[in-house]
Amino acid sequence: MASKTEEEISLDDLFDLTMKKKWNKVETAYKQYPSTCRAKLTKSEETALHLAISSYHSKLQKSDFEKQIEEMIKSIPEKDAFEILSMKNDQGDTPLHLAAAVGWPSICECIALRDRELISTRNLKEETPLFVAAYHGKLDCFLTLHHLYSKKSFQETDQQKQGQETHETLCRREDGLAYQIISHYPKLINSVNVEGESPLHVLARKPNVFRSITHFRFPDSIIYRCEKSSNQHNII
Repeated sequence: MASKTEEEISLDDLFDLTMKKKWNKVETAYKQYPSTCRAKLTKSEETALHLAISSYHSKLQKSDFEKQIEEMIKSIPEKDAFEILSMKNDQGDTPLHLAAAVGWPSICECIALRDRELISTRNLKEETPLFVAAYHGKLDCFLTLHHLYSKKSFQETDQQKQGQETHETLCRREDGLAYQIISHYPKLINSVNVEGESPLHVLARKPNVFRSITHFRFPDSIIYRCEKSSNQHNII
């Protein structure tokens, strides 16, 4: 006797499998019934793929789960890949936006390789997956998406659209990711926001960026004061 999945699968059944994280059965449904890929299962208008990616946790996930999600993505027919993978939830996020947000580089790559135009798709906040990766500090995802997108020229219109985004991202990132953004998109460091300020202007107003605001241990604070005093004398 054929199983329920082999015969058909209702939205309720698909939702139940998704909520129970029966990804092997969801994968089977994706492969056997292409219409399953388009099914929105929640009030937030999320597909099974949205929900699967949102459940990712880098420290808890098993390799077979990742393989099952990759197979779901690869099973989407070529002619329908962009349409299905650009499906958005009620926040305008595609599966690639979510993969970038949770920091899942292998899935970012798997999705983007189906159609690189997905990297420039924007959500309701006008954010691209590349920006989302930077905003959430997901360096591996940022570099993965940048590498795939860099084969396309970074047009002036893209620079103008992402000008404000770049300010926000660079001014939030005080680590290696900011350096990577500047390294890959050097022209953006000279762009200005609506107030006429560059990212460095904004960073200069954030005292927590500079060492003088750091909470030192007592011995370190003495060393810092001595160094500061020495520098002041040298300036004079």
